[in-house]
Formats: sequence, C-alpha cells, structure tokens
Amino acid sequence: MSRPFLTLGFRPFFLAAGLWAVVAMGLWICTLLGWPVLPAWLDPLPWHAHEMVFGYLYAALAGFLLTAAPSWTGQTPLRGRRLGGLALLWVIGRCAMLLAGVWPVGLVALLDLAMPMALAYQTGRQIVAGRNWRNLSVLGAVALLVLGDALFFFDQGDAQGHGLRLGLVGALVVTTVVGGRIVPNFTRNWLKKNNKPPISEEAGALSIAMNCGFLMVLLIWVVLPDNLWVGLMLIAVGLAHFWRLSRWGGLHTVSEPLIWVLHLSYLFMPLGALGVGCAILLDAPQGAALHLWTIGGLGLMTLGVMTRATLGHSGGVLSVGAGTATLYVAVALAALLRPLSSFVAATSAFQVLAGIAWIIGFAGFILLFGPHHIGARIVASPTK
Repeated sequence: MSRPFLTLGFRPFFLAAGLWAVVAMGLWICTLLGWPVLPAWLDPLPWHAHEMVFGYLYAALAGFLLTAAPSWTGQTPLRGRRLGGLALLWVIGRCAMLLAGVWPVGLVALLDLAMPMALAYQTGRQIVAGRNWRNLSVLGAVALLVLGDALFFFDQGDAQGHGLRLGLVGALVVTTVVGGRIVPNFTRNWLKKNNKPPISEEAGALSIAMNCGFLMVLLIWVVLPDNLWVGLMLIAVGLAHFWRLSRWGGLHTVSEPLIWVLHLSYLFMPLGALGVGCAILLDAPQGAALHLWTIGGLGLMTLGVMTRATLGHSGGVLSVGAGTATLYVAVALAALLRPLSSFVAATSAFQVLAGIAWIIGFAGFILLFGPHHIGARIVASPTK
C-alpha cells in the first residue's frame, strides 16, 4: 500500500466499500442464476443479507467515521500502519464469511466482529478525549449494529432473526442521525451560495424527538415484527419523517446531484417505514419493503456521502455532472426494482436486474472516484 492510500480513513475504506458492493452483489446474482458460489453455511440468503447490512456498511461507516470524527473532536486521525491494520481486519472478516461453511461458526464470528469492535473503540476514544458528547448517539447506533451482528451468529445465521433486524436498526439510526444533520446543513449552504430561498434551522428538540421516536419504534419492531400496533407505529413514524424531509427544501436542489441524492436517499427512510408497516397490516412478507431501507436508504445515502467526502478531501470541486448522477439513478432504480420483484411473475429476473443496477452504481463509483482514494491530495473536511 502506498503512503497516500493510508493518510485518511476514507481512502482505503470507501474504495473497499465500493469493491465489496460489486463483488458481493455479483456473487448473489450468480446464486440467483443457479450457480452455487456462496458458502454452504445454512443458506446463501443469510450470507447475502449479512454482507449487505454488515460487511458493506462496516467499510462505508469506517471511511466516514475515521475521517469525520477527528474533525468533530480535534483528535489526530488514524493513519499509516494502524489504519492499514484496521482495513486488513475488515478484509479478514469478509474472507471468514466466505469460508463460513468450512471454518467453525465461532471463529467466523470472532473474525467478522474484530474490525467493527476496533472501529467502535477508536471512535469512542476520540469522542471521549475530545468531550464531543453530541456524537455519542452515533456511537450508540454503531454499538447496535455490532450487537446485531453478534446476535446474527447467535441466531445461527437466521435471515429472519432478531440479530439481522437489530443490526438493520443500528444502520438506519446512523443514517437518520447523520442524515438529519448533513442533509439540511449541506442544502442550506448550497442554497445560500446559489442565491436560492433559504430553509429554516431545525430545532434541536425536534431533531432529537424524530431520531428517538424512530429508534423506539424500530426497537419494538425487532421484538414484535408482526404486531399490528407496530405496523401502525411504523406508518406514523414514516409520515413524520416525510414531513421532516419536506422542510429541507429538496425541490430547490435538482440542479446539483451531490445535494439531491441526499434528499432522495433520505426519502427511502419513510418509504421503508410505510412499506414495512403496510406489510404488517396486510400480513404480507416484509422482504420487499425492507429493500427500500437497505438499498435506497443505506446504499444510496452511503454512495452520496462517499462521493461528496471523496471530492472534498481530495481537493475536488463539490459539484458533479451527469456521470455521477447516473450512478445515483442506478442505485435508486435498484431500490425500486427489488421490491417490485415480489409483485411480478418474473421475480428472479427483476432481482437480477436490481442487482445489475446496484453493480452499475458502485462499479461507476470505483471508476470515477477510485483514483482520488489512491493518491489525490487531501484538503479540509466537508463533513465538519
């Protein structure tokens, strides 16, 4: 690894996230087409669910936290051999999951959990050292993600178990907490710069209420995923976040993909809540609606943040053109095609198309932004 590659966390981890998004989805498509390439541990579905919720997200989250946390706390960022070691732990975790049918489950769990636990320790240490108590909520959401991963193995890889749902809750809470800060802030700055109508500040109490309400409902859903009252609560919280998003002025940002992608990705958060809530009320499978969260909310939000942070930290102009916008559209299309596959006769074909759209989005990210990760210069943080 070259020295510039290990100067800041976004470099190795955003590149790793993009590569794994392509590889993991490619392996899943092979399975859908009848080519048994995934590990024989229980069933390929748990592997796919785990690697999309945990494997991919660990890399994307590490790139963000290792880059943003030093700006939040004024601490020295992780770099050099220590950063390379953390990245290596992530690689070992992915290899362990691929060998889950060969290696003991306990060993696989230990190797998979090593990197996120080290990441949580590093982030927590910086938050405490910098007395940056405001971001303890982000650390708490990361802890939920890691706990869900541990429970996934305790559930013996059950794709419908408590562990995967709890991990998803942690991921969604990270997205709502971070998204609730950066989407309106980046929008407000862009509107001011381009002489557009301003948006008002969101009261801190409102932000806390929105995030806590979402968390509480999701935690109840983890325990009671089929309860009718939980379905109604999910619909209510979904409508609340629709209203929240409507106050952020997204319609004024259609000329800048770096901004509208954040609004579009956040839109999938209430869409997912409404979809899961309606599935519960109709006694229908929730898998289709869950992909609104995983592909649209998590996948598109992380892609948008990774492109913006990469440009900002490597000296690029914080504006993109049609090429990058196409990547966003591809992942958004995947988020719509995958749920649609549950309502059409050609289910597998639509699932494959959704997977291809996902791969186009992240393969394009690697091609367009990979050079920035390898050697471009670093400037001040745009996520501060």
